[in-house]
Amino acid sequence: DFRDDRFFMDLVNPATEKSRFKRINDEIEEEARANSRSVSPLGQSSDRTSQNERRKEIAEFRSRYLAAEEIVMGVLSKEIGCSFKRNIQFGSKETFYAFDAAFMQDGHLHAIEVKMIRHPLSVQTLIRSSLEKIAMFWSSLPDAPKKKFRLTLAVVVDSKASPAKAIVEGRLRQLAPLFSFLFAVRVFTYDELQKLADEA
Repeated sequence: DFRDDRFFMDLVNPATEKSRFKRINDEIEEEARANSRSVSPLGQSSDRTSQNERRKEIAEFRSRYLAAEEIVMGVLSKEIGCSFKRNIQFGSKETFYAFDAAFMQDGHLHAIEVKMIRHPLSVQTLIRSSLEKIAMFWSSLPDAPKKKFRLTLAVVVDSKASPAKAIVEGRLRQLAPLFSFLFAVRVFTYDELQKLADEA
């Protein structure tokens, strides 16, 4: 419980569902722009793709994104053996970050962030950008709370686009030395998550 640590308790601000959906939509659009030169990127219209088809594609991806996030939370909660506070914001107006979930365990704040991507290039764009924002929040903490912060980054590879899971894992490993805070990485494909959900 965050009440066990007064410092983190003072930083807690529950985020709204509206802000959560906006964040996901922004990420979808950001990935589309960043990978605009790839083949058939999400959200990029062409002479053969109408705006209605574009909106439908985005809606379908958003639906898979939200479903994947729920499954990941269930998988991690079962593995760790505790429940999470969902959609929670830490920090001040100047330096804050809204995590998908968080929990206190053994005196440490464990934050969970879920990202779903369609292309390995998004590791260097969307995911790196998110880690940089988390680093800004972490840097704003005093030394003692910094040592109590842990992050689990769960990345879901949208199987519909068929990027190589191994490539994504390799690029994430390359990012890790760039940041001073500790974080663990889990990579799933959307198909893997669907199977886990069916087995639950």
